[in-house]
Amino acid sequence: AAAGDECAVVVTTQQWQEAGPAGGVARRWDMRIKVRPWTVFAKVHVGLVGNDIATDAVYGGSAELGAAGALVTLSPTPVGGDDQFELSGTGALTGPPSLTCSGLQSDEELARGQCELGARTVIKGFQPPDGAGAVGMYSFLIHLAVWM
Repeated sequence: AAAGDECAVVVTTQQWQEAGPAGGVARRWDMRIKVRPWTVFAKVHVGLVGNDIATDAVYGGSAELGAAGALVTLSPTPVGGDDQFELSGTGALTGPPSLTCSGLQSDEELARGQCELGARTVIKGFQPPDGAGAVGMYSFLIHLAVWM
């Protein structure tokens, strides 16, 4: 992203309570974070602010779970097709998270760095392994402006 631009922004945050163990109340939360430009395998650090915060799920990326913050590695397929990932967990959020990014590159930056012909490569989809022995697949789109 250009200097001064935000690399990631919280789109939605939800908090609720549900029945917890031994008749108590468990506090839960989730949030969607939009990343620009979405770059497969780039990293977004989410520093969560609150009481008894722990992450227990991430969608649209991968992260070590359980901590009050998360270093999310972006997957090839964002949540909802809108350059977003989702985190959820337990505890009470008391403020907005801190968001920092590394490894983000636009399609144009990737093309300049990878191919002297100016080819632009975009990952269009990802099918994860099915757990029964089938391997995962990536689907790519490669665009050449002029071919001589």
